[in-house]
Amino acid sequence: MSGKESYDGEDGIWQAGAITTVIDGIGAAAVYSTGDGLYSSLDLNVSFYSTAKIQEKVEVEARVKATNNGGLKSAVIEIRRESNGEIIATGRMWMSPLSVKVRHNVSKISKL
Repeated sequence: MSGKESYDGEDGIWQAGAITTVIDGIGAAAVYSTGDGLYSSLDLNVSFYSTAKIQEKVEVEARVKATNNGGLKSAVIEIRRESNGEIIATGRMWMSPLSVKVRHNVSKISKL
């Protein structure tokens, strides 16, 4: 399978799954850029309004809103056609702070 087949249909249209992946990635990057550490996606909703061709130029914009509800943050992401500003898709996501704890337990070494 070539790289092109993974994100377009036979007619050269950007697949919904690829658009959703961009929305998720850009939203997560926007939340990370606030400087409060790593966050994990809790909820992602995407609405599709139009289609886009693979070689068509688009604009992607993300806005982040912090809340006082346990540190949750929300992001709103829009993908627009660059030529006329028509909205192709919008996404709304909620993210939670991610805490990673590393346990060092040298006494229990695997026998594998």
